[in-house]
Amino acid sequence: MAILTVLILLSALYSVTCETSCVTGCTCKLNRMTCLQLTAFPRPFITSATIVEIFLSSLPEIPPNAFMDVPNVESIYFRQVDIGVIRPCAFTSLGNRVSINMELCEIGTIEANAFRNIHVTSTKEFSLSSSTISRIESYAFNNIQGFQLFRMHAVDVALIQSFAMYKFSNIHEFMMADMNITEMQSSAIEDFTNIRVMDIYHATFTYLECNTLEKLRSQMGSNFSFHSLDFNCDCGLVWLLDASQTGSGLRLEDIICNKPASLRHAHLRNLTSTDLCSSMSVPNCESPFPSPPNSCTRGASAVDPLASNVFIIFLMCFSVNMFAY
Repeated sequence: MAILTVLILLSALYSVTCETSCVTGCTCKLNRMTCLQLTAFPRPFITSATIVEIFLSSLPEIPPNAFMDVPNVESIYFRQVDIGVIRPCAFTSLGNRVSINMELCEIGTIEANAFRNIHVTSTKEFSLSSSTISRIESYAFNNIQGFQLFRMHAVDVALIQSFAMYKFSNIHEFMMADMNITEMQSSAIEDFTNIRVMDIYHATFTYLECNTLEKLRSQMGSNFSFHSLDFNCDCGLVWLLDASQTGSGLRLEDIICNKPASLRHAHLRNLTSTDLCSSMSVPNCESPFPSPPNSCTRGASAVDPLASNVFIIFLMCFSVNMFAY
């Protein structure tokens, strides 16, 4: 009986120690886990954490199922973090109470399905601000629902691929502002439904392909607003002139040419296709449909407390039996 009591107490002590211990580089207090100056993504998280913060770190990647250890997480916050790659399914099935904030980050690639199947309540927010991104791949943001605000603000992006933001619904406000985008491919924003307000403004585009602005305007009407945009005014924008004249509802007010030098500060509404193209041929407006990536599967937790406890109890029982002999 005494041996059994000792085993139970040791098991309980192990469970508490396992739950309250923190991975190296992080501190844990109550339900908050804060990590500083990391060189790799921290695992495992304490399962009771509802707030996860990572600051001043350099992470080669955010791996698949990165937050599977924290089923009740409500806030994920990255600040001043260099991230090489956000892998497929890194942010997936996070529960319906999570807000995500990434600020002052340098991100290499956001891969397909990096943010997948995120369905939250209407009070939560997604914010990516004051950051740089090399590439946002097709389906990087896939099946996103319910945010009060989905915001990209003051972000420099080299490439946004077709279908990069796909299947957004039931979002109160979607905003892209103060952006500097080198290339946004055709149909970069696709299949948006029940978005109450959508604004794209104070942004500079070096190359913007078709099937994004005009499609959003035709689908959302006055709920979609774009203004104060700077473009590289060349043949690649003939589609925008054509769309504004063919009943799509697009208006060209506040769209100003940033390049080339000969058209700098000219208003697009005052130009013709001849002004944009000169001797160049007009490119065709294509409607790509990149192959959807594989769905996400939730992997086994990196540390299963129950399995670990059972294993420890087995070892303790084995040790007690050995001493008994």
